[in-house]
Amino acid sequence: DVRSLDKSLPLAKKAVELQPNDPYSLNTLGVVYYRLGDFAKAAATLEAAAKANRDGATGFDLFFLAMSHQRLGEVAKAHEHFDRALDWWRHQKDLPADWPEELKRFCLEAAALLASEELPHAPRR
Repeated sequence: DVRSLDKSLPLAKKAVELQPNDPYSLNTLGVVYYRLGDFAKAAATLEAAAKANRDGATGFDLFFLAMSHQRLGEVAKAHEHFDRALDWWRHQKDLPADWPEELKRFCLEAAALLASEELPHAPRR
């Protein structure tokens, strides 16, 4: 695993500070919050990413929104975001070459979490 969340958080925050309306920076910060276990901040930041994107929410936002809401115990909302992510993905044409594999990993992670009906738990520290 090459993730270094301790290093990622300040970098992601700085990117958002420099470009507060950039959907990619907001998405990255939302994913970092999710990976750190701060699911409420993750959901709020990912919603901001979706709003900042002129084309609306992407599968990258929606799969992590689904997982965040599942962890928060908002199961119906989690499933709604997951379904929207799948629908978004189905309608994409000509995605960059590395996106489908990344989306597949996120989709499988979200599907496993939603299928487990895992109850929310305290954030990891």
